[in-house]
Formats: sequence, C-alpha cells, structure tokens
Amino acid sequence: MSNHSFAVIDLETTGFSNSDRIIEVGVVLTDPAGRVEKRWRTLVQPNRGFDNGFVHGITASDLVQAPQFEDIALRLADLLNGRVVVAHNASFEKRFLSREFARAGLQWPEDGTWLLDTLRAAKGILPGPSHKLAACLESIGVTNAAAHTALADADATACLLEYMLPWMTDDLAAVEPLVLDDFDLAVLPASTAPLLVRDDGLFGEDSEGTEGGGREEDGDAGTDEWMRRITDAAPGIGDEAADQYMALLADAMVDHRLDDEVAQLLDTAHALELSDDDVAELHELYLKQVSIEAWADGVVTPEEREQLLTIADELSVGRATASVWLAEPLGTWRVVRRDGGDTGGRSGGTGEGTDGDLAGGIHLSPGDRVTFTGAMAIPREEWARRATAAGLDVGGVCKRSRVVVAADVASRSGKAERARELGVPVIGEREFAKALAEMAAPQTTAPEAVASEGAAPEGSVPVVDADGGADTAFEETVALDLGRIFPWLADVPETRADAAGIVESWLSFRPDVPLHAMSPVLAPSTRPDGVDVTLKTTMTWFTEFPEPLAASVEDLRELRHVGRVKLRSFVYATVLQAIDDAELLDGDAEVGEVVLIDADPYADDVYGDDAYGVDAGAVDDPFASRYDIYGESATSAVGELDADEIVSGWVALMSGWPSASDETWMQELPEVVRDAVDDAADPAERIFNRALAEIDEAIGVNDPRRAAIVEGRIAGGKTLEELGNDFGVSREWVRQLESALIDDLRGGGPACALIHSAIASRFGPCAPIDTVIEALPLLGERPDTVSSPLLDLLPVVVEGGGPSWRVDGGWLVVGDIDDRIAEAIATNADDYGVVDPSTAAGDVGLTVGVLSARLRATSNYEIRESVILTKVGSIPDRAAAELVLAGEPLTTVELAELIPDRSRRSIANALSTSELTRRCAVDTWSLAEWGREEWTSIVDFMKRRIAESESGAVSLERLVVEAEQFGVKGGSVNAYAATPEFTVEDGMVRLTENLDEIDISATPEESKGLYLRDGSWSLLVTVTRDHLRGSGSGIPGGVVAVHGLRYGRALELPSRLGPQRLSWMGNTTTTGTISRFMADLECVEGDRVWLVFGDEFDVVPATDRKDGLTGAAELLNATGLDDLCAADAEVEEVLAVVNEAIDLPADAARRKTVSRLRHRRDEDLAELVREL
Repeated sequence: MSNHSFAVIDLETTGFSNSDRIIEVGVVLTDPAGRVEKRWRTLVQPNRGFDNGFVHGITASDLVQAPQFEDIALRLADLLNGRVVVAHNASFEKRFLSREFARAGLQWPEDGTWLLDTLRAAKGILPGPSHKLAACLESIGVTNAAAHTALADADATACLLEYMLPWMTDDLAAVEPLVLDDFDLAVLPASTAPLLVRDDGLFGEDSEGTEGGGREEDGDAGTDEWMRRITDAAPGIGDEAADQYMALLADAMVDHRLDDEVAQLLDTAHALELSDDDVAELHELYLKQVSIEAWADGVVTPEEREQLLTIADELSVGRATASVWLAEPLGTWRVVRRDGGDTGGRSGGTGEGTDGDLAGGIHLSPGDRVTFTGAMAIPREEWARRATAAGLDVGGVCKRSRVVVAADVASRSGKAERARELGVPVIGEREFAKALAEMAAPQTTAPEAVASEGAAPEGSVPVVDADGGADTAFEETVALDLGRIFPWLADVPETRADAAGIVESWLSFRPDVPLHAMSPVLAPSTRPDGVDVTLKTTMTWFTEFPEPLAASVEDLRELRHVGRVKLRSFVYATVLQAIDDAELLDGDAEVGEVVLIDADPYADDVYGDDAYGVDAGAVDDPFASRYDIYGESATSAVGELDADEIVSGWVALMSGWPSASDETWMQELPEVVRDAVDDAADPAERIFNRALAEIDEAIGVNDPRRAAIVEGRIAGGKTLEELGNDFGVSREWVRQLESALIDDLRGGGPACALIHSAIASRFGPCAPIDTVIEALPLLGERPDTVSSPLLDLLPVVVEGGGPSWRVDGGWLVVGDIDDRIAEAIATNADDYGVVDPSTAAGDVGLTVGVLSARLRATSNYEIRESVILTKVGSIPDRAAAELVLAGEPLTTVELAELIPDRSRRSIANALSTSELTRRCAVDTWSLAEWGREEWTSIVDFMKRRIAESESGAVSLERLVVEAEQFGVKGGSVNAYAATPEFTVEDGMVRLTENLDEIDISATPEESKGLYLRDGSWSLLVTVTRDHLRGSGSGIPGGVVAVHGLRYGRALELPSRLGPQRLSWMGNTTTTGTISRFMADLECVEGDRVWLVFGDEFDVVPATDRKDGLTGAAELLNATGLDDLCAADAEVEEVLAVVNEAIDLPADAARRKTVSRLRHRRDEDLAELVREL
C-alpha cells in the first residue's frame, strides 16, 4: 500500500498537436488507499478554435465565460502539489500540463517520477487485449458516468486505481509525490476568476469543484424515515466500542451526509481507542450492512441507491465498492449432482442457470429449512433470529433444505459443498434479505421455544443470555454442546453461548495460542470461510502465515492495518468455521456418506437443528483428528475399467446419453425402451465419477501441500518460489514435490485418459467452453481434494493419451489449430486482406460459425456473415477492403457508414494521402489500381485540361460538361473561369499571363459593409458561431484593394493580439480567425463589431442592432454610425456622417449618396436615404 495520497487527473483538449490547448480539467483527490477525498473541475478558455466537439461535447459558446489556464494554474498546482499524480495514458496529461504551465511561467518537472500511469499498470493486472479506460472499467464492473468529460473520466480512473492498488507494489515503489516549493508557485499568477463547470448535473456544481460526489438536498421526510429505518435495522458486531461508534455513525448518516458530526465521530473514535484502520473497517461494514438492510423491503429504488452511494462517498468507501453491494440480487442458481440424481426441481450452486422452480428467484415459505455458513456482514445470530421470526426452520444442510445462505456464494466450505451435492441453492445475504422481504407471512405464529431447564450435558459451556435476554437463535443452546467443539471453554470464566461470546473469551484468555487450537476440528492450513480474500489485510495474513490458523491473536495484531475491529472479524470467522466443520464431522461417518439413524423417520436430517447447524451424537467421536476422518479410507480403490465400461462410456462421451426430456427422440422408441430410459445409468457419468476418484487418490489427503500445488502451481499459475514461501521450503523442493505429484496424477487410471481423448475427438480442433460444458456438464465437477474443475485438471493429469488440448480464454483448443487458422487466413486473403470464410474454414476442418467465433476471440479481424476483413489497422486498409467488396467507387459518406468508428473528416484526410486509394470525383474514392483519373480541385482540373490542349485553350462549355462528370456544378466552373487566373475569350479558356500585374477591380468605397472611420476602412460584422469557434471569414475585395494585395498572395497585418492574415485566392478574399478577439471582447453570438483594416488590424465593439427604428435612426443604426451622430439630428448632419463613411464629400448631393449605396448593393439603405 502506498504512503502517498493521489491526485487523479483527466484533461479534455482541442486536439493532440503541440499547438492544441486544454479546455477542461477534472481532478479527484484520494487518500493512500484510493478513497475519494475531493473532486474538482473547470472548463478552460483555450483562446483558439477547435473542431473536436463531437468527442467531448464542448462548444466554443460553452467556453465564453470560462477562465483561461493562467487563471486556474495556481489553484491546480496547489491541488496536485504533494501528491502522486495519476492518469490513464499519463504521457498525454504530462505533455499538456508541461506546456500549459510553461505558458503560465512554471517549468514543470520533466523526470515524470511524480506520475503514475494506470494504463501501464492495467496491462500487467487486467485481462486484455485492450486496456483503454472503457475496457478496464468493464473488466472491473464499473460504469463511467459520462465518458470524455474530464471529471467523470478522472473519477472512473480513481475507481480503477482503487481496484488495482493491491497489485501495484512495483509501480508505487517507483513514484514520488510532485514537489513544488514556494518559489515555484510564486511565478504563477494569482487569480480570483470564477471557475466554470459543465451544466451536466454530475457530481454537484460547487464553484471550486465538488467534494465526495454530487448531492441534492432532499427535504422529503419519507426519505429520512427510510434511512432511519435501515440504519436502525443494521446490527452491530458484538464489540462494545465498535458498536458504540456504529450507533453514533448511524445517527449521523440519517440525512446521508456528514457535516458537523465529523468532529464528534473523530472524538468518539479517539475516546474508544479506535484506530484509523478500525474506523475505515467500521465505515465499510456499516455501508455493507445498510446495503443489505436496504434489500429487506425487496427493492432498492434508484433514489435509494443514489443515497447509499452518497453515503459511500461521505465515508470514503468508494462508489465502485458500494455499487457491488447494491447490485440486484441474483435470481437463478444451478447445481450438477455428481451422483446423477434428480435435484428435485431446484436450482443450486452459484452459476446462472435457469432450472426448476427457482428460475425466477428464491421463494421461501414458513417451515422451509435454511442454513447459514461463513462470517457474514449481518451476524449469523441476527439472521437466525430473523429467519426464526419469519417461521423458517434454521438448521443444518439436509435433503429437505430450501437454501444455504453463505458469506461468499462461491464458498468451498463443507456446508456449501454439501449443499451443492444435494442440489440446494447457495445464496448471499442480499438474496436472502430480498427473499425474506418477499416471503408470505406465516398462517400461524410458531410458539416461542423455551430453553431447557434440565442439566446441561457434561462439559458444556455455562449459558449467559446476551444483552440480558434469551436470543431467539439460542433458546435451545443448552442442547448445543459447544464444550465439545471448544474444549478450552471449560477452563475460562462464564461465557455467553454464542459466537460473539466465544470470540470475546478467546481474545481475553487465549491471545497467544494458535487459532487452530481453538477446536480439534480445525487444521493450521484451514482458511476461514467468509474472510474477504481480496482485502489487503487478509492477503497479508495469508502471505505472512501460509498456514493461516498457525497464527495467534498476538501475531495478527502485529500485522499492518489490523486494528481491533479487523482482528475481531478474523477470530469471529474462525469460530464460525469451527462450528461449520463440526457440523459436517458430526454428520459424516465417511466422506460423502450420511449416517442413517434407524429410529429416525427423518434419517437424512442429521446435520443439526440450531442456528449454527450443530447436533451432537451422530458418531462416537466426531472431533477426533481431522485426518482420521478424511483419511485413506475416504476413497475406495479405483481399479480398472472393464471393456463394457470403456466402450459404452466412449459412446456416451462422444454422442451423449439418451434423455427422457428429448420428446422427439422418445417418440421414435419402442415402449419397452421408453420405460427403461429413466432407470438406465449413463455410462459417461460412471466414467466421470471414476475420473474424479482417480484424481483424489493421486493427490491424497495426508500431505496438504500436494493439493496446494495443484491449486497454486498447476491451476493458479503460482511460481515455484511463491509456493516455496507458502510452504517454508526451497523452490527446488517444491519442484520435486510437483514432479512426484504429476507422475502420480498421470499414472492414476484410465478414466481421465478416456475423457481427455473424447474431448479432443468430439470438440476438436476448437470449440467454445460453454459448448463443451453444455454437452458434458460433469466437466465442471471438482474432486474432493481440490477446488479446480475437472476440465482444468485433465490436461495436466493426462499425458500422451491422445491429441493435446488446452483451455484458452473460454475456448477448448486442440493442438496447433490457431497456427493452422492463421496459415489458412494468410493463404486465402487477397491483396486487400479480404477472405472467404467458407474456404478458410474448410481448410482447417471447422464450420464457418466456429471459425468466425474463434477469430473474434483471438484477433482484431472484422468478421462479417460472408467475409473476413484482416487488414483493419488503418483507415486506408479498411476503406480499400470496402472498395473491393463494393466493386465500384464509394463516397466519403458511404465509407463512413461502413467504418462507423471514424469521422468523415478523418476518412477523407487519411485517403487523400494513401497510395491505396485515389479521389476519383468530388468526395468520391476508388482503388488506385483501378486507374481512374484523380480529382484534386476545380482549378487543377481546368489547368490540366488546358495543359493537355495543343492550342493552350479549352472551350468553357467542354470544361463544364467534363466537370459535371466529376460531381462539380457548371456554375462553379464558370465562377473560377472568371477569376484573374484564367482569361475567357470567345468562349475559350486559357491561363492568364503576368498575374502579378493584375489588380483587383473592387474599391473600398463601393464594398458593402465597409465604412471609413477614424481614417481606416472598417467592416461592420455581426458575430456568428463560426467567428466564436475559430473559422476564417470572407471580406470584401475592397479591403484587398486598400492594402495592394496581389492575386494568389497573402499578407499579415500587425495587431494587438498577433498577426492577422489577409489573402486573395481563387475567387475569394478572406481573413483568418478572429476568435481570440471575440474572447478578448467577451462577445457572444449576435453582437456587432468593427473589423478595422488600417495600418494595424483590430476588432472593436459596434453598437447593437435595434428593431422598430425608422428614418434617420434606422439609417444610422443599420450602418453602425449611430455612435457618431444622434438619431434626432438634422437630416443634413445625418447625411454628412453617412457620406464621409462611404468616402463622399460631407455635402454631396443626396442623389450621389443613393447612387453610391446602390453600387455597394445596399438597396435598403439607398431607399432610406431617398425617403429622408
């Protein structure tokens, strides 16, 4: 774990080049554990145009009021200073931060040791092939609230960082916090310019960013009542100090915010001697408990979910973590019974099947048997109390059990495994909470159990009622012989007869004793069920102590970040593990066999009747050595398969065994066969059971390291050195153990080899694992000795038993099929990477469907129904393939529809420089090999035709006709023919000679919108969106005439904001972008400004346009001259101002004014002057 806090940052920019600028910043500050402390964001004025708004959704008008980077530089530097800066693809953020801060005057540290890249870290932690932010978030189950907005991306990256931190030890060791001293910060300008955030409703909209996520005040009393109900319902954990803090926290969080209560909580934690680790653990436990309680009414609405996520922010737990607890409870379970028996219409296990009456979810009724296993968020005692109050029968696992509730639905605990064997569903706490909520009320209330008043059995623990009263779950505790499970209790003072009481006694009286000594049913290597193995503290425990229960309380107390709360949870889980294991030992005379009690009509129900599921007396001494119970006698001799078993088993493995559920098949059988189907044993099932037994016999139970090697080395990918550290031996010693184990596995027997060969023959050369498991579901079964499924073990167990195969990314792959597929694709691909899938599939012996699915899983090819495109790495490659398939030219619009992840602009830009393609008409493309004439521009086309002519001239009519074949309108040809570059005589077009001698025919005084003001010609302009976003603008030819600009040339006028470009090209005269002046003047769309084309260029405000004016007032306002003359002035005075502005004498006759305005094509103004 890092000792440094983090600043997670994301930037949105105008583009990727060195001249591009930042337009949005989002920062999420976290503590060393990755928990969010603060969020901050702002839009930034880039002072330049941009055209990538389709990416980030920002427009130039959004940025009119935004601060410049210089205005936020000091605040941003303060946020990042002293923290490790984190980004996804961090080189991008580093480059832009360095340039922006350099512009602001601060040279940013170049070494990059202050920067942590989650993209680089993800490549070694998360599955591939893509490690873009969206792909990483999908891998960890997190949704980005608004991709390509800076704060949402930063928040998503913070979630990714928090998830990956446990695996980033090497990355964290290589980084240090960013250090900027006072001298560095002093060069940055102080600014009080307000920040500007997107109006998107995300995270809240404080001026300085947002803290802990967006919030909305809700005064609805019903909301507070809902929060009060679920917080009050959340139980404590049995530790007095922790429960006191939890009670105060519950009161503080009723309004789902921490305000003034923070100080009180801190004081309480200090007074109760709770460490920071304890408080963090309690916050997480509190949120987990209230999340489960939220499901107690059967539903969590979006509003309720958001309130609980807000609490997660307030408690620094993290929304990603809380979202997992708030997810909709699963509704389906599936179990495969090894004995092949009917599950009785139930689903079971932890997968997502759809069998039986549980397909729509768990439905409980009064009298149903429920069992609890593992250390849960809500204590098991509390669950047992609630279940009993609802009329449920709380007890051990049996055939009539309705459900097993587990701390972890993937648990491999004895109870969970027994449940799966019996076809009993295993569910989590959320599912059980929802099932209780949906449960119909009992018709009659069960009478309260009365504690036995008789003498307790010898050796039992004295019972003391918790909290001064009998707990419902333990009203029969005198019949619960905890003294046999925990013999040491006889030597300590009086103890409460529940798990919490045993925990307190162990903490008080046995802190220096290894935890496995707590009960004879525990082994040092036991890992308590329900302990979250993804937590850093748990990983530390298991790393420091390869045999976890060899550690004592004092040992665990020395581990980093293990406070009293976490320590108590470890001990509590161990107590429950002992009780659960005792139940199984109590009920099993031999592995997998239920002890039958002749006198008991419920002979299958011997797994206990109390909240823990313990019932003494089923065997003489169930608490003898664990290895005595699970000894060699547990597995019978494997023996050889006879000829009938081999042949019938092979047939069943290759083609499947008849099923009575196949109605079509059944109808074709004689009646005598149909009657026999249900009673006939599946030969494949016998082979599978034999294979599992072979593996169990090879691994054995006398040396637990052999099973650990299978799990860690063979199935889990651990190194020899890692296993050596776990065992406390050298890596060479582990190698010898592994070698001997593999020899035993490969010499175990014929059943594994038979299944291995059948899989290769039936599903080769490759097939999706789902297809394999669907056909042979028993491949998902696990031996008793290890938790890896048979499918994963077979490639290791079998050597030389047929073609080799492996499981690879959800696929069964036989031999070198991927190499053969690659060879077939290369052989059948044309020059443009286009492949006929039927031909390639035939070459490797696959169907088109399987080949296509395999290529989707292993390549970046584009797979279509009737074609495979292999060259998809660039736009030209993809476009060339589409042109091959079309067989004719395609427009950019058509290509964009076929390449939807690229814009039309990017496609046109890429194809214009590619050697594969050629523009064959306006916005139309062909393959270069087709030899079509290339289209560039109208001018180039006209020059080319003139050059091809022997006379040096071409008829204008011919140019129009040929240009139309390229998609150009005739009017455009006529317009270009009229430019100085060409001369038209007698309908023939030729190139003009001596272009430098050509002057523009326009004059400033006859150019519309151009007025002489203060000695400079100025253009009256109404501001448009194009002006704001940075586009160039057309200007009258009179401006070019004023500055003596020659055709085909450009010049730059100096200005206060940098050079301003003027140009005369083709048939247009233009000036460059004025967006920097728009930002300087804070202009908005619809404003009027003067573009001043004097010796220097400038943009200055003009008067606003007004509606409803007439006469002189309208004339002055329309010309923008109302700042020079009053609207109520004499007509002669008004006309004098107008005449001088259009370069006439002030006293010029009115007819000359009208004539000049008409020459300028200002007909409306001319009419106004005439009517004055």
